[in-house]
Amino acid sequence: MNFKKLISTAMAGVMALSLSVPAFASSGTVKVDGSIQLPTINVVLPTTASMVMNPYKISVKLDPKDPASAVQDQIVSSTMEVKNLSNIDVQVGIKVTGTIKNTTDTAPAFKTSSAASSSTKEAYIYAVFEIGDTGLDVADTNGAGDNTVVLSTNETDVTNFAPGAASAANTLKASADLKAPATDGVLGFKFFGDVAPVTTWTDKDTMAATIAFTFTPVANTVTPSAGDASVSVSISGTSATATFNAGTSSLTAASYSWSSSDTSVATVAGTNATGTITQNGSATAGQTATITVTVTLSNGATITGSDTFTAS
Repeated sequence: MNFKKLISTAMAGVMALSLSVPAFASSGTVKVDGSIQLPTINVVLPTTASMVMNPYKISVKLDPKDPASAVQDQIVSSTMEVKNLSNIDVQVGIKVTGTIKNTTDTAPAFKTSSAASSSTKEAYIYAVFEIGDTGLDVADTNGAGDNTVVLSTNETDVTNFAPGAASAANTLKASADLKAPATDGVLGFKFFGDVAPVTTWTDKDTMAATIAFTFTPVANTVTPSAGDASVSVSISGTSATATFNAGTSSLTAASYSWSSSDTSVATVAGTNATGTITQNGSATAGQTATITVTVTLSNGATITGSDTFTAS
């Protein structure tokens, strides 16, 4: 027998056994830290804010460098801007308080209506607030509206700036790049009014205002999805019927709203899955109008469907 060959074969067997030993599992731990993303409120207030009382209607320049800016208003004020540079929309709260200073004789008084015919030192001053874009020129409201405060020594809240359908009242929109205010990211305010044209005014008769702002972040909301839900419309005579299909979702139709693309041809009314069409008396045969139903789903999303009505 060849002993060298036998030993060699045995060693090869040992090596094969050692290579076939299975690997044992290893374990490890990963600690994941949690954090919360908070909004950054960055709102820029005017560095200077002023108004001029001009009882004698002297020519006053809104811009000292621009002769064309001269006015003879009795309350002279430029639009002052509050700019939202935050990374989130902010709700704005405002409280306005009028102030009076006088150290020599009878102090002036605030009036709640025009002072133009007054025989004493009185002024009718109101502040108007408006949401818009940089460079907006706040319009005179003639002292009326929820976005207007008639100055008095009492603190008064501003309740609604009426910025338009695209924005919630009193909300300044956030800028995408944080370098400039977004559309409707600026709150402008300006003073208007009139002053009693008496000759007893002095440089000590100072009437002013304190404006206290609060800014509260407004959470972004996710637009509800309709998924694969759908609605179709079929018209038969003067009846329009909506057929809702939830698709694979569990959504339901919460409400129906009907509209016509051309009311000179036909109108439509209804609050459920059936709309009643009324042809306009002046419509001629063959004229058409698109009848549309808008369905609001149970999650707040909306879907639409339509069909064509042909006048007979």
